[in-house]
Amino acid sequence: MNFKKIIFLLVLSIYSVSTYSVELPVDGNRKVELGGSARIRPELVDHDAFNSTEKPIDFIGTRFQVHFGFEDSGFRSFFQAQYSKSFGELNQFSGQASGVLRDDVIFLHQGFVQFFNDWMSFWIGRKEIAYGDELVIGKVGWSNIGRSFDHATFRINVNDMGWIDFLFLSRVEGTGISNFSLRDHQLLGVYSSFSTGIFKAIDGYALVELNDLKRVGIDDDRQIWVLGGRVKGKTEGFDFRLEVTGELIDVRGTDEQNSAFQGDLELGLLFSMWRIALEFAYASKDYRQLYPTGHKWLGHQDFFSRRNIMDAVFHLRVTPLDVLSFYLDVHTYFRADDDASMFRFNGKSIGEIGGEKYAGIEFDFFLNWTVFKYLKLKFGASTFFPGEYIKENLTSRTLTFFYVQSLSVF
Repeated sequence: MNFKKIIFLLVLSIYSVSTYSVELPVDGNRKVELGGSARIRPELVDHDAFNSTEKPIDFIGTRFQVHFGFEDSGFRSFFQAQYSKSFGELNQFSGQASGVLRDDVIFLHQGFVQFFNDWMSFWIGRKEIAYGDELVIGKVGWSNIGRSFDHATFRINVNDMGWIDFLFLSRVEGTGISNFSLRDHQLLGVYSSFSTGIFKAIDGYALVELNDLKRVGIDDDRQIWVLGGRVKGKTEGFDFRLEVTGELIDVRGTDEQNSAFQGDLELGLLFSMWRIALEFAYASKDYRQLYPTGHKWLGHQDFFSRRNIMDAVFHLRVTPLDVLSFYLDVHTYFRADDDASMFRFNGKSIGEIGGEKYAGIEFDFFLNWTVFKYLKLKFGASTFFPGEYIKENLTSRTLTFFYVQSLSVF
């Protein structure tokens, strides 16, 4: 890894992310919100061996967003435009857009209306959606683009205890079909969240995904019925979280129905400036991970999806100062069942069935530092040492990942 290149990327990132947001009172209860953000994250990546190339990659990802919101008497509208690409990346419509007489393109990332009062809310439009720890539905905030849904959601507020959502997400896989035909992908269901005492969240959800179009290279099932629950809490010197999800899967073209499940348990000890935690995650070979955020829980290099996997994790957080914190995560990966392969975050299989179960160990380190009020720095580094299963099927190389990012808020 070129040391001069690292220094250059570090300096470049010093003012790489800025955000701004202001609410302007207009008349009475009317409010106008204007805001925006800009993120530039240099990355040095040496893990493209998963795509059968030995050449490391370095790039500078950018994401610029502007948003406008209006609120008055139980009504709110919100629009967010987003420009996202890497330096020098080709425009998907017109090719080269840097260094030529041609501008790039901006897309609508979010755009919705909301009607609300004390006991209910109703959203319809395009919106980022994240539930719980984002093991089932998440916005993938690490991504240079992120995930948003075309959706309608009706929420009932239950006093100060929590809420219940009735949701409908349409065409979540982007099939290209413009009407509500049998070729659409749709997700319907209920998600509830409550809190009491030491329990910061007691969640339950029941969902069904309707899949009616074959996705290239990925097994496609007609229906996935999902039932799950989550608890998360904290008391003096101790915190915990547990989420369990069960699925019944109707397989396309047959009368067969598969059952699958995942579970994720984390227990943490808190003392002084330290947090030490152990986590164990398991997902059976037929589990379908739906629309999660993977980067946060299954390793920063995003190699694996939550399917046919066991992940034993050690977490360490040290906060010597209010403005400085260090994090270390150590993931040890195994296949849950040797009758199936492992899977990438995008759902594609890795390797063959049979053989070894041990897939490798990953060390993730990152730090957050608030330099002063208007500048926060973040540094991250990750190393993956492949186990026998990855060595047999993909690569025996040690794979690395490095990034640096800053945040200015005003």
